[in-house]
Amino acid sequence: MPRLNEAQIRLALQAAADHSARSGRPAARFGQTGAAGLLRRRRDALLTAALAATGVDQDKFGQLLAESNAEAARFVDAQRSAAGTRPAAAREAVRRAIDGRREALAQLPPDPVEYFALEAPFLIWPTRGMELESTHIEPWNSQAEIWLHAGNDGDSEQAGREELTFYFLWENPRDRYSVTNVDGFLVLNGFCDALGHGGILWGDRFSKLDVDVTLRLMEWWNQPPTEPPADPSQTQRAVTLSVDTGGFGDFTHVEIADVFRGYDLQYGFFTLPPHGVVVIEVSVVASYDVQDGSVDLDFSGHNLTVQCPFVQVAMLP
Repeated sequence: MPRLNEAQIRLALQAAADHSARSGRPAARFGQTGAAGLLRRRRDALLTAALAATGVDQDKFGQLLAESNAEAARFVDAQRSAAGTRPAAAREAVRRAIDGRREALAQLPPDPVEYFALEAPFLIWPTRGMELESTHIEPWNSQAEIWLHAGNDGDSEQAGREELTFYFLWENPRDRYSVTNVDGFLVLNGFCDALGHGGILWGDRFSKLDVDVTLRLMEWWNQPPTEPPADPSQTQRAVTLSVDTGGFGDFTHVEIADVFRGYDLQYGFFTLPPHGVVVIEVSVVASYDVQDGSVDLDFSGHNLTVQCPFVQVAMLP
């Protein structure tokens, strides 16, 4: 079996990321395009004329809606700033927890279970739509700053899936098959929001954002690499935000999530052949769907980060 070659694996992963199409096409919705879209626009024109005939001041409503939009933006900015002033004591508590796990691993005997701490990733890499502000690779303290914004003001729908991944390598040291338990640790410290623009008429106006944290194992002894069957402990939902402002006379609405917590992502009884190499991916994944609104994910600046301190591999007897 070929020996582990980190440089070749790095190039292969970067090439795969560069050619991947992570931002998917939104699901088709009846009424947005073609003849149905034309009928919808004719309906809107008819209702607008009817409202004018009843004496509804549409210009005044537009002014109120603009004020609502501005107030929502001020609210989001204030909440984002508050997330950036998280007490140093809270961040220090996370640091102590990581150090405690590190000391415990160092003291564990190698029998009957042998533990391996993968102290740093060999690569931190985002998909194209995830903005990467900075990366820092350091044993027990690797992290990245990222942000994502998606939105529009019209009838078009915007949907996609973007992610940031920390890549680790491990090789089975035995001349025989090994069964392992893998734990990937991730700490999220940031802010998310979903905002829906209002409108005087009924319509499709919504914003949805889901943020997941995931652990993936790529069996590098197979080419192309394969994945083992899914383990339910591989993925956890960190954030779910959803707003709908498609009702008659709806004003702007916004939901926020102030995120600060750690995740232990697990895969149990993962089997490797003699000297088999596995690429371990620990990721934060943002999936969004927006029409006439916006979504934001911000883990950058003012101590806001995504941290992946280490990966633990427990090799069973």
